[in-house]
Amino acid sequence: MKNISSYIILLFLILNTSFALAKAKDQQTKTSAKSTSIAKPNWWKKSSGISTDLSKKANSSPNSMSATQINTMRTEPITHFLDFTADKNWQLISNNIGMASAKYQITLSGKQYELAIIRMNNNIPLDSVLNIWQNKVGLMAQSRNKPVPVQTKKGQTLNLITIEGDQKAILVAFHKQQKYTFFRLFAKQGLNQEIRANFMNFLTNLYVKN
Repeated sequence: MKNISSYIILLFLILNTSFALAKAKDQQTKTSAKSTSIAKPNWWKKSSGISTDLSKKANSSPNSMSATQINTMRTEPITHFLDFTADKNWQLISNNIGMASAKYQITLSGKQYELAIIRMNNNIPLDSVLNIWQNKVGLMAQSRNKPVPVQTKKGQTLNLITIEGDQKAILVAFHKQQKYTFFRLFAKQGLNQEIRANFMNFLTNLYVKN
């Protein structure tokens, strides 16, 4: 009887020790994992992944970018890339709002027009961007006019595209260097000679720095 009691006590001690060792090992593993994650450089910074994702899209499927993907791009301050003096008729209405680095508004003969200045990486598929803006005025994809070169006073060449729907219209001038720089004029009530002349004057007096 005494031997049985001793055996039970010994078995209890062995099981209790094994449980304690297992618990200690588990706690050590959790602590080690936590320390490793905190020790990683810049662990507190969360990347949006926008630039990487857009580059993959541009390389793998050149005409499949959506409006959502383009609209989530980060804006660049206008002073980083552009030198110009706007005519007093062009009123600044916003800076770094949405996808535009700046937005201007002009009123001519009672009609309002909005100009957005937009920067994008130069690996962005141009057709995808233009197709989205064509849809804005109710046109089918790739039904726009061919680009027309516009020479600025400082010798730069911009490409001007006219996108006209039944009522709405868009004039887009763009320059490609380290990045794309877009000058997108939106006309809710169509285009006329007066707004075309004002837009051309705006374009010829600017200089894209990079």
